Amino acid sequence: MKIIDAEIMLFYDEEENVAGEVHEQDGCITCINIYNEPFFEDEDETYSNSEIIETSDCQNYETKEVPAEQIRALAYEIIETFDDRPLTLDALVDFDANYLAIFEATDDRYGMALPNSGAHVTIQKDGTFSSASFFHDDYTVNYPETWILTEEAVEKLRQEQLIVLGLETSNRPWSYNYVPNYNVFGVDVHGRIKYLSDFPELQNIGYDELPNVVVSERLHTLIVGDDEQAMVEVFEDDHLQSWSIVQDDVIDEIIDNYNFLYVPEPVIYNYTKEQLYERAFKALRYVVGEEYGNYKLERTPNTTALLEKSLFSPSTWGEESYIIIRFVYHFKDIQLHEHAVEMIIDFTYARILSLTVPKIPYAELNKLTPPMITIDEANALARDRVNVQLTFERTDLDENVYELAYMIDYPDSPTGGNIESIDAVTGEITYVDTGFVKF
Repeated sequence: MKIIDAEIMLFYDEEENVAGEVHEQDGCITCINIYNEPFFEDEDETYSNSEIIETSDCQNYETKEVPAEQIRALAYEIIETFDDRPLTLDALVDFDANYLAIFEATDDRYGMALPNSGAHVTIQKDGTFSSASFFHDDYTVNYPETWILTEEAVEKLRQEQLIVLGLETSNRPWSYNYVPNYNVFGVDVHGRIKYLSDFPELQNIGYDELPNVVVSERLHTLIVGDDEQAMVEVFEDDHLQSWSIVQDDVIDEIIDNYNFLYVPEPVIYNYTKEQLYERAFKALRYVVGEEYGNYKLERTPNTTALLEKSLFSPSTWGEESYIIIRFVYHFKDIQLHEHAVEMIIDFTYARILSLTVPKIPYAELNKLTPPMITIDEANALARDRVNVQLTFERTDLDENVYELAYMIDYPDSPTGGNIESIDAVTGEITYVDTGFVKF
């Protein structure tokens, strides 16, 4: 094994190719990654870690899928090999190319799972071990002296608007449907509804009206900014249009930001944020024309505070040399989040490094067939089926504090997931495809 960092070690296969890496922190393994292809073949120092190689050396070269029960057994073997804690398998998720086994620690009083306290193991469909992440942070569990009954929590939820009007956009022509009110996600043990908007990091998120702008520049001029030699790549298909700066150094920087060994260079601020927004408004006006007034600026003032709680904290990247701006189309009371126009603009040259414009059939929207069932009827369908599940949630990300809460649950869901949509004509309910494997 070769140590390339105080907390990162490479291990090798029997042919002396790098087979993967192990990350450690405070004497505990935090991450294992198995490479699918040989890396660093010219490295001199080699060592075969028998435990890791034996655990990962179950490749099926015919790429034949193995049963989920065998995946489950392999996941347990990996946990028993690399983690001496008494973790329990909380979920096995079937993705297209692999399985994700989620192990959690449990609280001492009720034996209930504590989210993100154990380990995540990724195994390919052919039984090949891909990676594992281990969570060793200290945590505190706060127990309430009293709490409301399950029946009371369900009744509280049924008084809320669980469903709102939406659009089905996966097929043409588009049509109305009903979707969950994502702001409501549970009830605390004292009977208060849990709203996403109550989180400090998510407060003040909303939309701002756009200013009137006059565009005299060509779109190419707006995109390249001061970098007149920049080449712009244009792409278009049935779903979107996009413009991007070709082989741009800042795009490389954005990618490198996800590399923990990346050391950012100082940023040259030739433009203010206000100037970049003005350029973005003009570019939007140019590409969407008269629909400009139906777009609004997505306001996310506390995003940085939220990201600071993750491994990919902007504070670890140094100064940001670009901003990301999103404009969301509003149709009646519906926000088309998945069809937002997005731009990345740099501070040095005011270049629009990336401009993505999803296609919206504007002319069709006012001709949509009205829903056959009312929003009250759609909510009644959800209220008749909704239940709650008592579970732990992490209420303080800084101090790693867990508390009990009742989370929305649909026990009759065939997928184990919540409602995804309700057909506005037939009332048919579609549930989120979770990929959960029963065990």
